[in-house]
Amino acid sequence: MKKSLSAALAALALTTAAFANDSTIGNLHIGASDLSLAESSQTSIDVGLQFNWEMGSNIYLGFKGDMSFYTPQGNGTFNDTTVLMTVLPSLGYKIGDVMLNADVGYALGTIGDAATLSGMVYGAHAEYYIAQEYPIGVGYQTGTLTMSTAYVDLDQDYSRAYVYIGKRF
Repeated sequence: MKKSLSAALAALALTTAAFANDSTIGNLHIGASDLSLAESSQTSIDVGLQFNWEMGSNIYLGFKGDMSFYTPQGNGTFNDTTVLMTVLPSLGYKIGDVMLNADVGYALGTIGDAATLSGMVYGAHAEYYIAQEYPIGVGYQTGTLTMSTAYVDLDQDYSRAYVYIGKRF
């Protein structure tokens, strides 16, 4: 699992270095989200990195990576901290100070030492630049994640709503 996370972060760094230019919009963001998985809900702190490259006519090709840290709440399904990372290519359209994005990608994570999570996710997010350097955003993701334990693999419905504020660079 740690090797997969390291590989994904390395791929993000290499992609960034290869494509960064004047038409690149990048931002580092921090936010909060609510995760619904296996009929349990958890809130989180999120950190992420996003890049969008202008393809012309206000159309952008992007890449977004988020890492979320969820803590147990009450007597839910999960009694350990959940860490979930999403890697999402996106297609966006910019209208003035607003960027609308459609995302599809992959999520992987852990629930303490008890289980791993993996699967395809899709969704959308919107950003508004409150100043030229500071985007605020909202988004939603959904999909099915496979929760693997030592004994069984279970498909679980997944949904995540999130908000964030960032710093453009």
